[in-house]
Amino acid sequence: MSRWNRVELPVSQPKPRRFMALPSVKTMLQACFGMPNNERVAQDIQTFVPFADTSHASVEFQPFDAKVAAICERYVQLRLQPYLSTLQWEMSQRGMPALRPLLHHFPDDPATYTIPDQMMVGAWLLAAPIYEPKHTCRTVYLPQGQWYDWWNETLIEGPTTLLVQGSTEQMPLFVRAGAIIPNTSMRAYVPGCVLDPLILDVFPGVGGLTLYEGDQAAMMGDSDQFCITTFRQRVCDGRLCVVFGEQSGLYAPPHRILVLRVHNLDRIAAAAYPTARYDAKRRVLTLELIDDGRSRQLEFAFKV
Repeated sequence: MSRWNRVELPVSQPKPRRFMALPSVKTMLQACFGMPNNERVAQDIQTFVPFADTSHASVEFQPFDAKVAAICERYVQLRLQPYLSTLQWEMSQRGMPALRPLLHHFPDDPATYTIPDQMMVGAWLLAAPIYEPKHTCRTVYLPQGQWYDWWNETLIEGPTTLLVQGSTEQMPLFVRAGAIIPNTSMRAYVPGCVLDPLILDVFPGVGGLTLYEGDQAAMMGDSDQFCITTFRQRVCDGRLCVVFGEQSGLYAPPHRILVLRVHNLDRIAAAAYPTARYDAKRRVLTLELIDDGRSRQLEFAFKV
């Protein structure tokens, strides 16, 4: 028989164990929970699929019904595996788990000390799964700073507590301003594959990311064939500056397409890039470049 309270396992441990969290999470629901009903599986998917190795998701979820398979596919479509591979690399280097309690990144905010059902995925994503059956909304606490709703681009000023609509199909998910989130349009990306195209979602602010590219052997220190690239962004004098560091490491990805998607920009930002596409409804500028591994800097008009 399924037990709903067990779905909170990754983040609802007692405080000392939360810091151990889970360095990585596999979508092995049958092994963890037995054979739960389809509704329960739909809830579990929110926690396990978006932030897990999805390269075999289509196989693992075959026993479940069409609705669950569709929900699984929706989360797989987030294409977050390059970001998660980078977090796994961070874990191998520093012991830092991918799923973290809010208090880890916001230790000066007492409100984060007693929130067991939200989690940071790395430093930049905040997930708030819908754990209760039949629920279509939940309260979400966003700490200090600016946050973007992943699904609708809404910019929110923290700290604040919101009543957020959500479901098993659309888990509340937020991005900190300053985030650069790598992803790909590849259907089944696994570490070691060439990221082509490499897609970077830039959410204006101050921050960045060091992207890891390499296979599992390199991630665990058994191979030196990997590549590290640092991306940074900052806002100053009405400009958003995005800096691409030079690739370093013994593995050199071949020249490829890099798709830069910069969120929360006005149309005027596109004027400097005639080949860019601008989505006025979402306020997203999309620019395609050839990534040759060299450093570069791009600037965009930006209103704070």
